[in-house]
Amino acid sequence: MGIQAGDENKPATLRLALFLMFVTTAFAGLGICAFSLGDAGVRHAVETTPPQAVGVTVAGVINAANFATYDRVVREQTAVTFGGAPVEVTTLLRSDGYAMPGQEKVRFRRPERLRFDSFDGFQRHARLISGSWPRSRTEPVEAAISQAAASNSGLEAGNAFTTIGRIDGEPVQVKITGVFVPNDPLGPRWDGDLMFGRGVERNGYSTYGPLMVDQATFLDHFATTVNATWTVTPDLRGMTVGHMREAVARLGDLRERFKANGCPVCTSLSALPATLARLEAASSSARWTVLGLAAVLALTLLLLPRPKGANWSPGTAAVVAGCVIAAPFAARLPLSPASAVPWWPASGLRPPAAFDTGALLAAISMALLAAVLLLVEVPRPGIRVLSAAIAAAVAVAALGAAGTWRTSRADQAAHQAGADLRLTGPPAGGTPGVLGRGTAFAALPGVTAAVPGHRDRIEVDLRNSTLLGIDATRLPEVFRLRPDLSDRTVTQIAAAMATGRPKIGAMPLPGAPRTLTVEVKAPADPPQLRVVISDAIGVWHDMPVAPLRSGVTKVDVDLAGLAGRDGKIAYPLSVRGFLGDSIDDFPHALTVTTLRADGREVSLPTDQRWSEHAESGAGLFSLKVKAAATAVRPVPAGTAEDRPLPIVLTPELAASAKLTTGRTGFIALGRQRVQVELVGIVERMPGIPLDQAGALVDLPSLQAWNLAAARPPLPATDWWLAADANRVRAAVAASGWDVTVIDPLGLAAPPPGLLPEALGLALVTALGLLLASATMGRRRERRGLG
Repeated sequence: MGIQAGDENKPATLRLALFLMFVTTAFAGLGICAFSLGDAGVRHAVETTPPQAVGVTVAGVINAANFATYDRVVREQTAVTFGGAPVEVTTLLRSDGYAMPGQEKVRFRRPERLRFDSFDGFQRHARLISGSWPRSRTEPVEAAISQAAASNSGLEAGNAFTTIGRIDGEPVQVKITGVFVPNDPLGPRWDGDLMFGRGVERNGYSTYGPLMVDQATFLDHFATTVNATWTVTPDLRGMTVGHMREAVARLGDLRERFKANGCPVCTSLSALPATLARLEAASSSARWTVLGLAAVLALTLLLLPRPKGANWSPGTAAVVAGCVIAAPFAARLPLSPASAVPWWPASGLRPPAAFDTGALLAAISMALLAAVLLLVEVPRPGIRVLSAAIAAAVAVAALGAAGTWRTSRADQAAHQAGADLRLTGPPAGGTPGVLGRGTAFAALPGVTAAVPGHRDRIEVDLRNSTLLGIDATRLPEVFRLRPDLSDRTVTQIAAAMATGRPKIGAMPLPGAPRTLTVEVKAPADPPQLRVVISDAIGVWHDMPVAPLRSGVTKVDVDLAGLAGRDGKIAYPLSVRGFLGDSIDDFPHALTVTTLRADGREVSLPTDQRWSEHAESGAGLFSLKVKAAATAVRPVPAGTAEDRPLPIVLTPELAASAKLTTGRTGFIALGRQRVQVELVGIVERMPGIPLDQAGALVDLPSLQAWNLAAARPPLPATDWWLAADANRVRAAVAASGWDVTVIDPLGLAAPPPGLLPEALGLALVTALGLLLASATMGRRRERRGLG
């Protein structure tokens, strides 16, 4: 309405100003969102994307003489690639094998080995549990060892020894100064390095490590001809999308530039091109969604009746101009409270502190469009009803879209968690102890089920995949599988896996023993012997029976210490078998004569026998070890040794193996060819990233198959919980345990590129409701907006 003389027109003018202000503010907010979904949105998304999604990995082979040159070339050329933007470069160096102490002269059989690593700033990614971090260039060489490697190798803080390089034969004097636990042994920083989490790698050789040393120490003693990996993480804050595209283009010739500048063996790999393309595509789609909704609202405004008597007088023009100019700044006000939304900090997006030219122009343009459309006269019957209907439809559509989007994010987060909650921690060491975690986690407030699981990155038929192992009989309690992802329910899958499980032998230990005494008769230079124990929850763990000497030796194996702080062992315990390993080509026979649990003698159940590598004689069994690791385990009578392993696969792995549900065939798990029975196909496997292939197996079946192949038991890397997430989250935070919570709430935080779209949809909803209310209320007004 125009501004006319007379007090009676002031309320109408005020209503016009307020209505214009509301409408133009909403449209200005849509303009800001639409602009932020362009290059600005992509920049925000890139800034908060995980480093591995934007960085560059460079691999090469170095020695002490050429490392400085190669390192300089990598740093210079990657800096050129990112146009001078700051980059963080970390270097990982891995040694060849070094002989275990006492095995320096072994030549007939592949001996046990040690591996030494150097990683820039390693101390920031691990925690000492004993001793101190190694110093640089000391004599003897100072090294820190992972807790898992210490447990497997028998090394500990304070040990000093001489080791011999298996390639160059040079001796190195070493002192272990500390034992550490990595913060995230299965994280992307250590991707592809199974030794880092397990502490041992058994592929012909048994290699323990890594033992971490300073870089200068590594170059002085271990840089023969070894693998080096540079991880280059750029700081892309402030870089325009155009400059990012230029960086992607320069990545294409990075290898040639390495070669031309003095590093002919350096190769590079980066996820930045795919990341940028994905974010730009998502940004474009979201931007057009917001603009499309704005267009529908513009139509609604066009259909609204013109305010009665609203002539284009100077007063009206002043109201319009004031609203248009103020609207962009008023639109920022709803964004500020958004910082209180729980998932805002995870998004990386902040309320704008100031407008740049593009965002300001976009907001003013949208606000001007709204004001003009509102004042256009369209004298047409029934216009109020039509405009109200469109406004209501837009509001409903916006609410539906926002609700669907949020539900989709929640579904994806629940799928990636795979359970109500998952707890992860070091596979060995840490708090609670390896056999104390089950009772500690089950006792947390709000927990109704706590099931151990094993997770591993592995090649399945030459495809990088994630292998999950969970007890099939407890799978329905914790495993969250959306019905549309498989033609079988979780209960059906669990039943099929449990039916395919082989009979697994065990020697139960009576009572609640704290010590297991193993009496062994051994020859001179006896082989190594380890006992495999399991608890009532299904966690398997192996412990050394040492030291062994020629003749009869009684070794006490500490069981109580496996509970650790805050944990209690889940009794009863069972002996699952023994692992023997020799370091030469000559046969070594030893006999386990007696087994006692807290002094009470233990015998094999009458319905079980020892596996084929055991020989009858005096005592429980005799074991002959030659040239390779050997396992002896209890086996129920009549059990088939070659039963297929029941398995669930994602479609690409099933197709690669040419398997359908119910069929038996062979697949390659890592370096092992395994006969499997496919009991189900899952479109996307819960508990792993959406874009990864996955395999799910019954953990007891996997442990039995693994032990039969004379490999150590698989650790419980994940604990799958059915629980009240809020109560568990708070209890774990207060516990001080070495545990990370995998929580659907955190995973549900929207990616930064989509957050402005959510805000835009919220503004659209508010505007639609406002227009509907204003239009339907005009009939009750006696003057003013008509």
